[in-house]
Parts: sequence; C-alpha cells; structure tokens
Amino acid sequence: MLLIIISLVFFGAVGYFVYNISQCVAGIFKLNTFLDSKVYGVLGVVVYVYLVYTNQAVLLEAMMKPIS
Repeated sequence: MLLIIISLVFFGAVGYFVYNISQCVAGIFKLNTFLDSKVYGVLGVVVYVYLVYTNQAVLLEAMMKPIS
C-alpha cells in the first residue's frame, strides 16, 4: 500500500514537472505563437504517460529492486 502511494505521488510530481517544462520549451522556441503554451504542456504529459505505459515492466522492476 505504501509503495502505491509513493508511486502515485512520484508519478504526479513528475507529470507536473513535465507539464511545466513543456510550456517552458514552447516559450523558448517561440512555439506558443502557433498554439497556447498549455496545449504543449498537455502534449508533454500525454507523451510522458505513453512512455510510462509502454515501459511498465522496466519501471516496476526498478521500483521493486530496493525492496528485495
């Protein structure tokens, strides 16, 4: 149960970081002239969730290694 709570907090924190950094990158490259920077933030989070979903086995193994 504790591992699930820690994992969800970490997932949310990294997701929020990805959202903010995607907006910053859009601002640096002046991409926000085409679309709002929040759209790039959401796209960054979608890519992050996709990468986490496709690499579930590797992430689960990495989280279980310190416990065992």
